Amino acid sequence: MQQRDYQAHNENVERLWNEFRSGNPSRVPVLFMMNPRMIILDPNLSDGVTFEQYIADPLVMMETQLRFQQWRRMNVWADWEMGMPQEKWDAVYVDYQNAGEGAWFGCRIEFSGGMPRCVPLLEDKKDLSHLYIKDPITGHIPQISEAYQFMKDKVAQGWEYAGIPVDGVHPPFLGTDGPFTIAAELRGSTQLCIDLYEDPQFAHDLLDFVTSQTIRRIKAWAQAVGHSFPVDGWYFADDCVEFLSLEHYQEFVLPYHKRLISELSYGKNKIHLCGRVQHLLPTIHRELNIDLFNLGYPTDMGELRQELGPDVELQGNINPMLLHTGTPAAIEQAVNELLGSGVMAGKRFVLCDGHNMVPTTPLENMAAMYEAGVKYGRYR
Repeated sequence: MQQRDYQAHNENVERLWNEFRSGNPSRVPVLFMMNPRMIILDPNLSDGVTFEQYIADPLVMMETQLRFQQWRRMNVWADWEMGMPQEKWDAVYVDYQNAGEGAWFGCRIEFSGGMPRCVPLLEDKKDLSHLYIKDPITGHIPQISEAYQFMKDKVAQGWEYAGIPVDGVHPPFLGTDGPFTIAAELRGSTQLCIDLYEDPQFAHDLLDFVTSQTIRRIKAWAQAVGHSFPVDGWYFADDCVEFLSLEHYQEFVLPYHKRLISELSYGKNKIHLCGRVQHLLPTIHRELNIDLFNLGYPTDMGELRQELGPDVELQGNINPMLLHTGTPAAIEQAVNELLGSGVMAGKRFVLCDGHNMVPTTPLENMAAMYEAGVKYGRYR
């Protein structure tokens, strides 16, 4: 498409998001949740860089992120700015995918299936008493803070990609993947769930340790980069709570979620949860003052809208595997059904995948979702 098409698109997108923020959008915004794995793991887009190389070299990480930004801007139509940036690329960041936080606690990273993952380090429960975080900035992986400083220095020196400078570096470790999810990385998810039954005190001890150290790390990083906590609303995740009944969530995880919120936020909060979590969402909404849920494809969004009411922002949740392997017609039907479920009530819905786009997803399938969102997502 021509640059003038990008310009018209960008003007319309800016207008749409201004409407959305004011509470009266003309239609549902449409986004895709994606990151550099889209080009790293796609043979047709890869330049040969593996995740192991990406994580080992911060310059490679920066270049790969910006190559991904360029690909996305030029090819993936959604309600974001398209075309080459007029001024600067979006900020870069230290990206260990979902392995960085576990590595901070001491997990070894391995690259199974090409993706980084944490190897559990608490096979013996006694090892918890020896787990110690001396420096909350570096934890057990100083490479992350070193990579952050490298990136900051490069950007400050005027480093460019494709002749365009970069709009800063996002600091790491100001959020969390969630205490139960990190505990599952440290212990192993199956063993942690067994602990809930066989040794509930150990499970509490582990979750208490993870939560305390997470708060310590977030506050230390905030101080180091000139931020401060608590903030007016905080965004976090905890995907592994999908393993839990409501009773187990209330007993083993909710107290630690509440502690995070009490230490880090004084406003309404936002949470990302993949998986089958519908049975937990009303409690999470009520107990944690959540006004934005970003959710995976198993959630019935129409039912959730009825449960939570019109004032909560919902984001989701077309199945990424449908987007990956389905037909444009099937994708259009799924979008039509989702938008017709009642989820649009209150004008606080963002249509997106649910959650995290699969590499090698055809561009025509993403275009089908975007076009269907524009077609069926108009408010009358």
